[in-house]
Amino acid sequence: LRGASTCGLGAGAHWGVVWVTVSGAEPNRQRVYGSMAARTGWEVGLVVADNWRNDYSKAIPVRRWPTFHGGLSALPVGLPGNIPLHFFAGRVANLIRREKPDMIYVYHEAYAVSTFQVFLANQRSLRVPIGFYSSQNLTKKYPVPFSAMERWVYKQADFAVAVSPSVAEVLRAKGFTGRLEVVPFEVDTDRFASVNGQAALSLTRPDLSIGYFGRLVSEKGIDTLLEALALVRTRARVR
Repeated sequence: LRGASTCGLGAGAHWGVVWVTVSGAEPNRQRVYGSMAARTGWEVGLVVADNWRNDYSKAIPVRRWPTFHGGLSALPVGLPGNIPLHFFAGRVANLIRREKPDMIYVYHEAYAVSTFQVFLANQRSLRVPIGFYSSQNLTKKYPVPFSAMERWVYKQADFAVAVSPSVAEVLRAKGFTGRLEVVPFEVDTDRFASVNGQAALSLTRPDLSIGYFGRLVSEKGIDTLLEALALVRTRARVR
């Protein structure tokens, strides 16, 4: 594959499952795949971006996590960092033919350009079982050509993975009729163990405690929370 670099399994090696995830270039994102391979015995190969940029435009170099021993192919992408519009700058069908996977899972929404690209490459090569991921919990209508791409992916997909029941409901409402499983976001319980929340945060039990875990960006609505708290009389603490 022109422009691709491969670590781990060499050309012609068999990958049981190909996981297409551009964010998998970050080594900590590979922990779950290493654990999955160890628990199931699957041969998991990752297809990642070799020039991805995160939400803060920082370049993400491709590195391997110590416990992930599967195949790791890094492909250049156009529009790196743009979640819905990025695309692989190479012939994905050649990679599929070379690695001969039993199944392909695209860790991306059905309306995205790269999802459509991988599904089309599979149609033009081995036509193995293929599925996609979704975390979209709102019923949105996309403009052409994204709406047409989404419908086509729905028809071609053998399965889909939703991160919550509400996401699964959206997929059904939008016309996906294939096999659908709800798989919540993973948590590494070796690193994040249950503790007494009040003790861990050293709270003095105010009348109202609100916890938030996530990025401090406008789309998360933290400003709305702060404005709402300014309107209530109850003493509150946000952590």
